Amino acid sequence: MKSPIRTALAGFGLAGRILHSPLLKAGGFDVRHVQTSRAEEVAEVWPDAVAVATFDDLIAAKPELLVIATPSHLHADQTRQALEAGIPVLVEKPLGVTAGEVEALAELSETTGTPLTVFQNRRWDSDFLTLKRAIDNNEIGKPVRLVSAWHRHRNEVRDRWREKPGLGSGVFIDLGAHLIDQAVTLFGPPEWIEADIWSARSNAPDAVDDSFLINFGYPDGLRVQLSSSSLAAGPSREIRLDGTKASLTMEGFDPQEPQLRDNIPAGDPVFGRPEGHLSGKLLMPDGASEALTIETGNWLTFYTTLAGALRSGSPLPVLPDQAVVTARLIDLARESAATR
Repeated sequence: MKSPIRTALAGFGLAGRILHSPLLKAGGFDVRHVQTSRAEEVAEVWPDAVAVATFDDLIAAKPELLVIATPSHLHADQTRQALEAGIPVLVEKPLGVTAGEVEALAELSETTGTPLTVFQNRRWDSDFLTLKRAIDNNEIGKPVRLVSAWHRHRNEVRDRWREKPGLGSGVFIDLGAHLIDQAVTLFGPPEWIEADIWSARSNAPDAVDDSFLINFGYPDGLRVQLSSSSLAAGPSREIRLDGTKASLTMEGFDPQEPQLRDNIPAGDPVFGRPEGHLSGKLLMPDGASEALTIETGNWLTFYTTLAGALRSGSPLPVLPDQAVVTARLIDLARESAATR
């Protein structure tokens, strides 16, 4: 039996403690070092791990995997340091705040032969797995339009780095990175893109974006619309996929993040099950409809796939080149929005 993968974790906030740590545990990874000032919290989650003060301390520990769950503007430099030290890296999205940063890191991973992957966990959401199944099984015919919205209603701007002016902040690079990755995973890169990115809660010149609307166009006539608003009450996720045979709709929210926040282990039989969280319909041209079978989400698949890649050289769950495509589309969307 192979020994657990010796792992170091940079950051112990929402991503590091609430999201990654339970998945690392369920996946059998051995976290030995955590960069954070929250030593007591680390001891609660990882009793055998050492809390260290600096990222250099993690590099010096020479782990078999380094998980980067720090603020977005730090990702590129920290990833570079790890790759240059020959340490495989899993980094929270976004890999970098510009396409240039991401391209350089993908090249560095290739030239050094050091594995690099990005935590695009939303590829294993219940709704996305359902979309993929419906397309693969021809349940709606040829896709002609996807509308994918991710909303929340928060009147006040929170005092946290994601909502303060600075590199890597804002809803677009946070949620948009997921929605763009999902669309490209389903349909490939678009032929053209147009975008609007704005703040609905503030007119201040330096206001951080909290809303976006992105349109993708494809040569075969397919259209994709991706959006988010911080002032939209109701279901967090609203999805519609139209096809030549039928349409499907879904609303609700994948349960995995709320379950992790509620300390439900990722290995629990209820983990990822959509009942009570996400529902959908299959709509026929004659007006008939039926309940849509929703897939069970499984973020743990990301980590089990990563373990296999590190141990046996099988494909990584998310490839660096895929992160490059997403980063380029983020840059193009920003350019489009700037011309409005």
